Amino acid sequence: MVDPSREIIFEGCYNVRDLGGYRTADGRATRWRRLFRSDHTALLSGADCRRMERDLGIRTLVDLRTSAMHQEFPPKLAVRCVNLPLFGDEAVEVMRAAVADASARTFMRAIRDRATHAVIAGAFALFAQESSYPLAFHCITGKDRTGLIAALVLGVLGVADDDIVRDYAMTETNMPRYIERLRERGRLPADGSFTEELPRSFFETPPAAMRSLLEDIRARHGSIRGYVASCGVDAATLAALEQALLSDVRDT
Repeated sequence: MVDPSREIIFEGCYNVRDLGGYRTADGRATRWRRLFRSDHTALLSGADCRRMERDLGIRTLVDLRTSAMHQEFPPKLAVRCVNLPLFGDEAVEVMRAAVADASARTFMRAIRDRATHAVIAGAFALFAQESSYPLAFHCITGKDRTGLIAALVLGVLGVADDDIVRDYAMTETNMPRYIERLRERGRLPADGSFTEELPRSFFETPPAAMRSLLEDIRARHGSIRGYVASCGVDAATLAALEQALLSDVRDT
């Protein structure tokens, strides 16, 4: 069987990827067409919505943006939508700095916040429910907040760091289309320059940033599973997550 395409092109979403097909340490692999990461869906066309709802079969949409953003630019999909704000607006500078210095140390400080722990636990609870699938999760650009949740899910499933880092870095190849949309909407100058609010570094996803984040989590918690456990994710939830997202085929 030919593996499905990882990147899925839409008119109104520029950073949609399937998280299937990643090998795990025990020889299994993440299942295709179950879990998707994305940029925000408020600008989906009618054709886009039909493809997401009918072709991909999306049943649950998890919005990691702030409540204000969720209300001002609501998702268009006629599916179950759950708003789980991963960071407040004040954390934008934290995420921007984490990418700019390619260390993610300030990003790590942000995810130690108790409110963030509760959101991570809530996200994992949804991901552990078979009835949630197929499921897509997103923030604004599908880069940092979405990248963090993707990294945590892949990490607890046993996907190698190299694959997690590559998945995060893959977003940067999709940023030119996103940047062009911002220029068309007047959010960035038409002359090709950037702004203090949205510097060039804001659209970068350097591999070193994600690798540093993973190393920092392990240094503080021993493992990715140790970190999500500190957020309140229990063993039963992780077992259900494996059941929902991993194939049963193992290497022999």
